[in-house]
Amino acid sequence: MKASHKDAYPFVLLLAPFAAGILFAIKLPVIHEHIWPAWLCFTCVSLFISLNIFYRRLRVYKHAWLGSALAAVFLFTAGIMLTGHSIAINRADHFSKINATALVVRVITEPIHKNANIRFTAVVYQAVTNKGQSKVVSGNLSIMLSDKSRQAVNYGDVLIVPANYKDISPPLNPAEFNYRQYMSHKNIYHQFYLSPGGYIVARKNTGNTLVAYAQGLRKRLVDKFNANIHDKQAAAIASTLILGYNAELSNDVLQTYSRTGTIHVLSVSGAHVGLIYLVLALVFARFNSGTRSRIITTLVIIACIWGYALLTGFSPPVCRAGMMLSFILIGRCFARRINQLNILALSAFISLLVDPLLITDVGFQLSYIAVAGLIVIQPLIYQKFSFKNKLADKLWLVSSASIAAQLVTLPLSVWYFHQVPLYFLISNLIILIPSAVIMYAGILYLLMPQTWLVTKYLGFILEKMIIWINRTLSTIEHAPFSVIDKIWLTPVQFALAVMVATCLVYCLYKFNRVTLIVSVSIVTIFAATFIWQSTRLHKSSELVFFSLRSNTAIAARSGKRVTLITDLEQNSKAFQYSIKPYLDSCGVESLNLKSPNESHSTNHITPNKRSLDVLGYRILLLDNYQPNIDVDTYNFIYITNKIRLIDVNSLTANKAMWILRPDRFADQDSVNNLLNNNDIKYMINGSNKALQMPSKQ
Repeated sequence: MKASHKDAYPFVLLLAPFAAGILFAIKLPVIHEHIWPAWLCFTCVSLFISLNIFYRRLRVYKHAWLGSALAAVFLFTAGIMLTGHSIAINRADHFSKINATALVVRVITEPIHKNANIRFTAVVYQAVTNKGQSKVVSGNLSIMLSDKSRQAVNYGDVLIVPANYKDISPPLNPAEFNYRQYMSHKNIYHQFYLSPGGYIVARKNTGNTLVAYAQGLRKRLVDKFNANIHDKQAAAIASTLILGYNAELSNDVLQTYSRTGTIHVLSVSGAHVGLIYLVLALVFARFNSGTRSRIITTLVIIACIWGYALLTGFSPPVCRAGMMLSFILIGRCFARRINQLNILALSAFISLLVDPLLITDVGFQLSYIAVAGLIVIQPLIYQKFSFKNKLADKLWLVSSASIAAQLVTLPLSVWYFHQVPLYFLISNLIILIPSAVIMYAGILYLLMPQTWLVTKYLGFILEKMIIWINRTLSTIEHAPFSVIDKIWLTPVQFALAVMVATCLVYCLYKFNRVTLIVSVSIVTIFAATFIWQSTRLHKSSELVFFSLRSNTAIAARSGKRVTLITDLEQNSKAFQYSIKPYLDSCGVESLNLKSPNESHSTNHITPNKRSLDVLGYRILLLDNYQPNIDVDTYNFIYITNKIRLIDVNSLTANKAMWILRPDRFADQDSVNNLLNNNDIKYMINGSNKALQMPSKQ
């Protein structure tokens, strides 16, 4: 972007300080408690007004930068203030700050059925205290309910629930996904499980009528896919690709699309809206002759685009794409010069004004960065090669778009997903036409009456095409060197990765000796950090006691070799969620799995008593608590089963650390108090953070 052309990008320049202020407020939440952002914002406004009043007297025209500087500071502080106001937990009337016995909540999301449970988000607007008083409160709550419940729960229903919610737990194990932070960015800090009879449906259908209709329509359309597409995964992919309903997708399918660089196909986003627009533009092309007809055509196309957004249940990516395309179409309708990058920034600015925390959403970040890459970088890449053959030229056009999107999103995708698909170009070229055909055929299928015979044949064709795509992508996924995985970037490495991507983009724009030297220098530093990190891991060793609620897991890591003592299967959900991230983050090359019931030493072993000698530590494994244990020769006493409160009370202080899992009838606070009062070193499985001990050898 040239400085001389900055007037063509006003919203790009406005978005930058505003977004920076939002990020600053999210990263430093204590800033909300200070008054200086408000004073600074007020000062900027006052100075701006004063400079305009005394414009000639002060000769402000000689300092053109002054207005831009004031605007940037104002937007930065406005971003801080807006974010602080948007964070629900900061409010004095948040329900967690009221000692309540019951809560009145309204369901604000579509209840999703998965794994024999129903999940939904509810807004709390009333709290009932133990004195029977009712207070107006605010805040969101994540609720899980058994799908065997007698009373169905739908969007807009008002429920009366007990106030036995809990804080969302932080990550307990190393490299584990931070679900607490993820939910806090959605303004949700508490959750609880409702028993089937533990709530009362006070009122039904009190939500937004249009949203309720959209969700109900999408549910009926999903059922229509399931009626004629008999393969469950094919039906799930059709529902996801066309309607944005991904509740029934399996983890295997998600992994296949992710590892082949085609996960964007399963996210209803700007590409899908673009396909809809292409058909509409072709249909209404002949009606663009006059000003009046052009206005009517534009309004009809915009209405159709938002109608599709309605079909998807107003999916956020579709709404963003629809808003951007609407701005572009309105500008073209009135013969205005449209800068697509400016329109993109405008839509992002409006989205962040409505919800500043949206900036933390992975989909929001990747979609806007990808579109910016297509606008700015794709033409530069496309111009590097030219083909006289029309087919080759079209293939290169598509390829250049895929390369541009992957290039600009690569640092973020590696940061979040820890992998780089190497065959993304092949995968995207293979599924480009089939996915577009599925999109159009799927919409046609949904518009046709279900009783028609042709509808059943169309459903059969859709099913076979989706199965073919899945098999093709699975073949690519399992091809040699299809993906580089287990890439865990540090914040410094992420910053360097962004700098590398920026240098590559700049080299496309202007390649010279200086840019080459700078690029090579940054790439060298980036590579050196990985070499240093790998060397440090090879030389280090540690013992890890994972914190699991119902299972046992102890890892002895020496370099990139790990001996893992666990009763979990490798394909189990707990293993994949709590243990595998640690193994991947350490780049483990050799994994030796052992059962806790195996004999791990030559010491005397009894059926419920086993000892381990690892990395200079002595560990005693017990199935159940046993009184009068000689613990002085051990560093850790690990009880694999649940321990009673009465047994916790009998523990005495010693040099060994106890690793316990209290039974579900034991009050957690009582257990902690007993252990602390008896001066006992302990770790509570499933409640305390995992214990990481450096090797003593």
